[in-house]
Amino acid sequence: MNRTSWLALVVVAGAISGCANRTEIVDVPLQATPLNAEHIARANLSPVGNQTSIWLTIGGVPHDLAIPSRIDTAIYTGSCQHLGAQPAYIRPTVSIIHR
Repeated sequence: MNRTSWLALVVVAGAISGCANRTEIVDVPLQATPLNAEHIARANLSPVGNQTSIWLTIGGVPHDLAIPSRIDTAIYTGSCQHLGAQPAYIRPTVSIIHR
């Protein structure tokens, strides 16, 4: 698995609107791109004050890379069947913490 294939992973978690309360924790299973077909991932969305925390759990990331892994992420409005034309929120660089 090379670095380019990990950069190709884009997270689409759907629309998030309004303020979340303590009971609104969402767990989203994610589908890998064709470049990462045998790997798994999940996004856990939970309230933190008046913001939403997104915790990504990704399987198959090699531990022996010369540079840290990175993921490009975006959240679109709409649904998987009818995504908005542009991302509502973009976080272009997310560092991976290996555990």
